[in-house]
Amino acid sequence: NSAKVAEQLLSLERLRQPTHQDQMDKIDFRAVVEEACADMGVHILAKGIDFEVSMPEPTILVLGDRVFLAEAIKNLLDNAVKHGGAILSRISVVLRCEGGDVKLTVSDDGTGLSPDQSEAVFSRFSQLEYSEGSGLGLSIVSAVAKRHGGVVAINQVEKGASVTLHLPIAL
Repeated sequence: NSAKVAEQLLSLERLRQPTHQDQMDKIDFRAVVEEACADMGVHILAKGIDFEVSMPEPTILVLGDRVFLAEAIKNLLDNAVKHGGAILSRISVVLRCEGGDVKLTVSDDGTGLSPDQSEAVFSRFSQLEYSEGSGLGLSIVSAVAKRHGGVVAINQVEKGASVTLHLPIAL
């Protein structure tokens, strides 16, 4: 677990470095989401959690770093697994385009998260309650969003948690 924390700290440090446009590539965000969900899906399903992914068919281009974007997606999924609690039975991923943005929403039916907890959950080493996590996962997601000209937000839902990563579509 300490190796994972060290890896996450290195990621956060790399994300703090200035981004130059020549470091960003046009990438198929849909493919990145598909790969990250395939990687994490095995782990999620092995825990007996239903896992559903919904994406549009066409390619969705964003200007970005494939490695950082994949890490953000995996952190959103990992956060749902680690913090969903004993009642967690379902995680869903929905990718959609809206206006000039692509929106990736990870939702679960677990313990829950509300928008008023945003400041705490997106801060480094922050946890709302003790868990096996490092408190860095959502902080990394937030840093990745900012690096890519986007934002991450906690959605108001009746049950569980729902977090959306908003990124601009590449023209």
